[in-house]
Amino acid sequence: MNRYEVLQPSFASRFACKGPACVHDCCQGWDVTLSREEYKKYKKNGVLDKCGKNATFEVIPKDQAGINSYVKIKMDEDKKCPFQQEGGLCDIQCKFGEKMLSYTCRVFPRFYRFYEGMVEQGMSLGCERVLELLWEEEKITLETRVGDFADDEIYMQYWTQNTRRKHPILWQYYDIQTLCLLLLQAEGDTLEHRMVLLGMALQNISKLNEEGKHNEIPAYIESFLQAAPDISVTEILSGLKENPMSVLYSMQMMIANATSQKDKEYHEAVDKVIKGLKWKFEKIEDDNFSYEFNHDCYVEYCKQFAKWIVGKEYFLENVMVAFLLSQNIPFYDLKYSIWDNYIYFVWAYSVAKMLLTVCLEPDSTQEDANYYLSIFFRTLGHSPTLFANIVADFKKNGDSLANLCVLLKSC
Repeated sequence: MNRYEVLQPSFASRFACKGPACVHDCCQGWDVTLSREEYKKYKKNGVLDKCGKNATFEVIPKDQAGINSYVKIKMDEDKKCPFQQEGGLCDIQCKFGEKMLSYTCRVFPRFYRFYEGMVEQGMSLGCERVLELLWEEEKITLETRVGDFADDEIYMQYWTQNTRRKHPILWQYYDIQTLCLLLLQAEGDTLEHRMVLLGMALQNISKLNEEGKHNEIPAYIESFLQAAPDISVTEILSGLKENPMSVLYSMQMMIANATSQKDKEYHEAVDKVIKGLKWKFEKIEDDNFSYEFNHDCYVEYCKQFAKWIVGKEYFLENVMVAFLLSQNIPFYDLKYSIWDNYIYFVWAYSVAKMLLTVCLEPDSTQEDANYYLSIFFRTLGHSPTLFANIVADFKKNGDSLANLCVLLKSC
C-alpha cells in the first residue's frame, strides 16, 4: 500500500454506500470494465465459476480499450450486472471480499487524480447518495486526509497522468482551480451571474495559454478577482434577450445522446422532458432533429421551478461545484482548450437545470430531483465522447461568450 495526502470535498468524508437501499444503484445501466490483470485474477481464483450465474465478458476492441478496460461485463436483459444478487449485494464481494472487486467497482463513486505527490478526490454525481449529501452541505470546502492506495490504483492514475504533465497550463493548475471555486461560490449574486464571470476569466486565461503566456496567468487571476466585485454582470445580461431555443439547442444534444444510451431510466427521463415541453419530436436523419416549441408552456415550468427551489438554491451551486471537482473542469480533457472545457460546463448546467425545471412537479421531493440528476450525470460524467460531441457542436453553431450568456440567461 502507498500512503498519500488526499484533497477532497468536505462532504466526501460522510459518504457511505447505501447498498441495497439505493433506488438507482451503480450495478445497472452502464458498462462495468476490468483490466487485463483483473480479468486474469478472476479466472485464476474461480470467480467466473462461483459467482454470477450465466455471467459473460466481452473483449473491448483495441481502439476503444484502455488500461482499465480490457473486457466489460455483459449486462442482463434488464441492463443489470449479472453478479448482483436479488437483495442488491454483489455476489463477488460476498464470496471473495471487497479486494476482489474490479477497480471500477471498488472506487466508484470516487475519482482520483495525482498531482505533485498529492491525490485529489472527486465524487460522481451519478451516485444518488452523493446528491443526498449535497442537500446537507451549506457550502462545499476542500479538506485533506491521509489515504492508502493499492499499487494498481497508483499505476492506473499515473498511466493516465503521463500525457497530461506535458501541458504547460498545469503549471497554474491550483491558481485556476481556486479561481473557479471562488467565483462559483461568491455570495450576493445568482449562480448564472457567477458562471458568466467565470466565463470571462477563463476566456482570457485560455487566450493567454494559446499565446504561450503561461507565466502571466497568476497575475491575471489576481487582478480579475480584485476587479470581479465591480463587474456588473446584470448590465451584460440585461442587454441580451432570453432565447428558449438556445436551451432547446443544448437539450437537443442530450436527446441525441439518448439514442446511444442503454439506461432505461435515462430514456424515460428524456421522454418526459420531450412530452412535458410539448415538443413535436421527429428524427429526420441520423442526428438531425426538428422541434415545435410552446414558449408559454416553458415559461410556466420556469415559474413553477422557481417556487420549488426557493430556499434550496444552494443545492444547484453544490451540484456544479461537485461536478467541477469530479470532472476536473477546466482540465477535463487537455486535448481541448480551457475555453472548450468551460463550454461543456455551461452546457451541463443548462441541461441539468432544464431537466429539473421540466420534470419536477410542485409537490416533488428532493429524492425526485436526485433521481433525475443521477440518471443525467451518469451519462454526462462518464463519457469523453459526449464531451467531444458537445464542444464540436457548439463550435459549429456558436461558442462565443455572448452565446453562452444567452444560454445561461434563458435556462
